[in-house]
Amino acid sequence: MAHELRVAVIGAGHIGSVHVRALRALGQPVVALASSDPERATRRAEALGVPQGYGDYRKLLDNERVDIVHVCTPPALHYPIVKDCLERGRHVVCEKPLTADPTESAALNDLASQKGLLNAVCFNIRYYPACQTAGEKVQKGELGKVHLIHGSYLQEFHLPETPWGWRFIPELAGPMRAITEIGSHWVDLVSHISGFRPQAVMSHMGTFFPTRQKPLNPPQTGFETAQVTSEDYASALLSFGSGALGALTVSEISSGRKNRLFFQVDGSDGSLWWDSEMPNRLALGHKTRANEELVSGQATGYAETFRLLFEDVYRHLCQGSFQKPAQPTYPTFADGHAAVLICDAIYRSAKEQHWIEVQI
Repeated sequence: MAHELRVAVIGAGHIGSVHVRALRALGQPVVALASSDPERATRRAEALGVPQGYGDYRKLLDNERVDIVHVCTPPALHYPIVKDCLERGRHVVCEKPLTADPTESAALNDLASQKGLLNAVCFNIRYYPACQTAGEKVQKGELGKVHLIHGSYLQEFHLPETPWGWRFIPELAGPMRAITEIGSHWVDLVSHISGFRPQAVMSHMGTFFPTRQKPLNPPQTGFETAQVTSEDYASALLSFGSGALGALTVSEISSGRKNRLFFQVDGSDGSLWWDSEMPNRLALGHKTRANEELVSGQATGYAETFRLLFEDVYRHLCQGSFQKPAQPTYPTFADGHAAVLICDAIYRSAKEQHWIEVQI
């Protein structure tokens, strides 16, 4: 790169490691890693080849000269950490969802704009070539007028006996789980591909495993039964601003589905659909001729989508100065805030049992 950037990652879990490896593949070294646990921070930094590990992200910001920070903590912790980074003048790439609360996501979007800092949300699924092709075709009008946008995001990730983790703890994950954990990806992706967002939703949700086995705190051994308040599943009817209608189902308890995002867009002149379990294939549906299947020339895996997203983001920083692009090609805090608003509306609709308008 023309300008050597100093990058830090806050969060030493699985997704933090994904960020470090994707940045390394991009040729961008990470100078520091932070975790809430000093020992874990040191271990993960050593394992990932990061020079310095910190047990408190604030010490990282105090001690390291850092240009850009990747925030990879549980969602309910995003707001204070991202706010602190922005106030200290750091550019930020934040994992999704941007926050667990729309008031907080609005505040972060406003603050990043006021500070003139680069801001991005890690909606990496946009970066599968097949999804980019889908967006080009829809927005060029190749499907005609879009009537329906529908699909699902299904995982078996939280079927019992899933180990107890932060996703079951509202203070870390926020009040939602499936809706934000995987639903945020789906609503961002279809909004990006179609060019318009849901403006009203009607939903329901269910928690089919209301208790989980939680390990006792050391030095005690064994387990205790803990209550789970977040949803295993949700479905929503969607009304888009363009007049299109749709539906979404998200589930983290669907056996055999390792990580399956599916969407279909139906227009007056044709349809297209994509399945993340066959990520390099895009299907096109026609009424008067044979259906088509487009296969990407180069296979792109899940980890590669992070590298492609970061390459897009860092293109705006690598010259040594940052000028906010008029229309960023990468997902920004504005996109992150929109997804938070949509997910919040789905959650409130399920709780209140009526249509909720999305205030975007």
